[in-house]
Amino acid sequence: TVCVMIAQMLADKAIFKEGAGGREKKQCLKAVIFAFFSAVMYVLFFVQSRLGNTFLSPSLMVEYFPFYLLGYLANGYGTDILAVTVSERMRRKLENMVPLFTALMFTGFVLMALCLDLSAPVQGVTTFAVQMTASFLGTVSCYIGVSRIARGHQKKTEKRDFLSFVGVYTLEIYVLHFRFARLLGISEKGLQLYSFEGIFWVVLTFALMSILTAVCIMILLRIPVVSLLLFGKRHRPFSCRGDRSA
Repeated sequence: TVCVMIAQMLADKAIFKEGAGGREKKQCLKAVIFAFFSAVMYVLFFVQSRLGNTFLSPSLMVEYFPFYLLGYLANGYGTDILAVTVSERMRRKLENMVPLFTALMFTGFVLMALCLDLSAPVQGVTTFAVQMTASFLGTVSCYIGVSRIARGHQKKTEKRDFLSFVGVYTLEIYVLHFRFARLLGISEKGLQLYSFEGIFWVVLTFALMSILTAVCIMILLRIPVVSLLLFGKRHRPFSCRGDRSA
């Protein structure tokens, strides 16, 4: 988050004059500058990781930062970039093709998960590229699918559904959930995933992790200092409606 904010600040400083070309073109230029500075910081983390320095876990930054950056670019600049680079007619065609692309990406992810060992230790560029490709296909397809379902439900009912409610607290879930992922010692049981026993323990572990994560979120969001330090957010009490606009 700090890296992205620095890159955003530098991009804002670079586009400081009201020039010709309209808002969309300025946003496109800002997106290019933002992506450039983000890429520079990514390379620095990659070099740090290869040098064996572990301060701030650069190996995790190398794996996670591209997905954070992709989401930031898509949601922060995507609409303006499409407005400048793609005609309205083409945008409508692309919108109609989104379900097909999503299905293809998800199918590719499932095939890679079934045919390859995606949890193998990264020992070279090839292994890293394969794992990142699978992660990209799975992440993007799930994001598009979930967001379209949530938007469709909200458009029909004019109310938020469960997915929209959970989406308000995804940062908190991300920060806390893995603390409870190994409470039942599932990794030491030597289970086969595709078996009744394996599925049972996975479901039980997921349920326990979800409950404990939700309880902790409810508690921690009521402690202003902890909420700010853990989640970078000001104190906003947990709401069953997911309404944090106040």
